[in-house]
Amino acid sequence: MPVFQYKATNRKGKLMTGTVTAATEKEAKTLLADQNLQILILKESASATTASLHFFKKGFPTNEKISLCRNLAVMVKAGLSLEEAFELFAKSAANQTVREVFQSIGMALRKGEPLTKGFSQYPRFFDEVFLSMIKAGESSGTLEQSFAYMGQQLKQEEDLRRKTINALLYPLIVICLMMGIGVLMMTFVLPRLGRVFLTLNLELPFLTKTLLQVSLFLEKNIPLLIVSLLGSASAVVIAVTSRQGKKILYSLAVRLPVVKNLMLYYNLARFNQSLSVLLKGGVAVGESLAIASGVLALTNKGKLAASFNEKVSRGQPLADVFAEEPTFPSLMARMVAVGEKTGKLEDILLDVAVFYQEEVENSLKNFVALLEPLLMIAVGIGVGIMILAFISPIYSLIGKLQPGV
Repeated sequence: MPVFQYKATNRKGKLMTGTVTAATEKEAKTLLADQNLQILILKESASATTASLHFFKKGFPTNEKISLCRNLAVMVKAGLSLEEAFELFAKSAANQTVREVFQSIGMALRKGEPLTKGFSQYPRFFDEVFLSMIKAGESSGTLEQSFAYMGQQLKQEEDLRRKTINALLYPLIVICLMMGIGVLMMTFVLPRLGRVFLTLNLELPFLTKTLLQVSLFLEKNIPLLIVSLLGSASAVVIAVTSRQGKKILYSLAVRLPVVKNLMLYYNLARFNQSLSVLLKGGVAVGESLAIASGVLALTNKGKLAASFNEKVSRGQPLADVFAEEPTFPSLMARMVAVGEKTGKLEDILLDVAVFYQEEVENSLKNFVALLEPLLMIAVGIGVGIMILAFISPIYSLIGKLQPGV
């Protein structure tokens, strides 16, 4: 969508500058007029594509989405129109990206388009689960409940994500510190020791000689080292974010016992949360399964969604569908069977999601508890190698300096 740059004055006569995203110049003028701005200059950016890319890179914070859902649930319940609601959001938004998204959705509503179409302009910010919930709410007249459910789900997902990051933060800091100290030792400390040993013409052990040669080489080629480290870091980031890289990383991760269970429980928690919210919102079972399958971080999720659709369309009970898939534990299938029999499937799925969230937390604790001693062992091995490599030559040096030896 084109990006327009503007200069305008507000009601107090203060000069305002910025950008606004709109399909046409007329829409841009309408958006600015809604903000009570008197336009002085309005022109399309020289490179709309570049501006759009910059716009998307800013992101739409999850906390903003949670706040949006909760506020819309309250406003719809109070009888406020969606156009007025998004006008208020746009005026109060501090984040430029968020403000422009709200302006664009408000423009779509004023043109008579459904709310779903306004949100669907930004697939990077609003996924299929979100869009399906809004669509179902609009169709059934339960938009208030749809936003309430989505706000709850987004909050639970954000809490789970933060707990995961917080649990892994300490090991990551330790690993980074170990790497940083290693680089510092090899580029600054060991080269100075190496020059001392070389000037004394001592007979050095193989390990000591190798470490010193490597450290002297790195000291002479620090720019090359920096470029290599940055290149390696960039390659890792690109590999991890690419589709093929994610597949390789996932196939390696699932071979580790603790990590395998952690990833399984995390996927199951998100899947059950999404499925529960979609079914509560009135989305059909087949469509709900297909959308919920999309949140799974599995390499075969496409085949899984197709399998679900085929079995459900044949009238097969949901519990049997899950029982036939080895990805899903038998406990989950039994719980779903209970939900289907009692007519409380959505609530049971939410209970299952909470259960697997707790399992994620327990698995994280076990993983960190296992990782901490391994890191300490790695530190001990590194220190031991340094001691073995340099204590022996130092003792030899001291022996040569002693009189009568």
